[in-house]
Amino acid sequence: LGYSVFLIDKLLEKYESKNIHLMYDIACILDKQLKKYKVDVLDRISLSIPIFQCFGHKFSCQVIFNPRKTLGIGLTDGEGMERLWSYLGKFSSITKEMTPENRIDLLTDALIYYGQKKKQKLGASLVTKIEKSKKLLETSEQVLKDLLSPFQGTDKETIGNWLNAEIIHASSKQVNVDDEMNWKHQYVMNLEKLFSHRAKIDLYG
Repeated sequence: LGYSVFLIDKLLEKYESKNIHLMYDIACILDKQLKKYKVDVLDRISLSIPIFQCFGHKFSCQVIFNPRKTLGIGLTDGEGMERLWSYLGKFSSITKEMTPENRIDLLTDALIYYGQKKKQKLGASLVTKIEKSKKLLETSEQVLKDLLSPFQGTDKETIGNWLNAEIIHASSKQVNVDDEMNWKHQYVMNLEKLFSHRAKIDLYG
């Protein structure tokens, strides 16, 4: 992790913004490292795990570092480097017999071309992403409204409180048997309430 911390230091030296967000395959471990040795850095950056790698982590990591639960980054998935590796993978068969010098020249040209195409498509790509985000937001709002309609008193604020409580629970480092039993007891109680609500809906629906 030393190199990752070094790059973060260099990034913060160049950019004074306090709204820098970084996505890293093991952001959970990096976060612990920064809290231990460079806690002040976390005042200027936020971390999350790329969306596809995230689901390979344990539950607490998914809750805290899932990009879909991170404010301010929209639908960014953090898989830009994976797309680059996929593009470069096409050159493996034609460069494996080359001399190191020729291989470097070819890959350099390929990367320059890749960067130029990305820049050319940037405007259209942003427009497409904005339109996609608007449609997804509209659909999500309607689905959420439909889901909450049978449950009076449950609104977005309530759900926000649930999400915050989930993060606090996942962030807690003190896990003992009593806490585990209390959590299970509360879970059973919530299930009983849910079944009760469902029974009322079926009765009056």
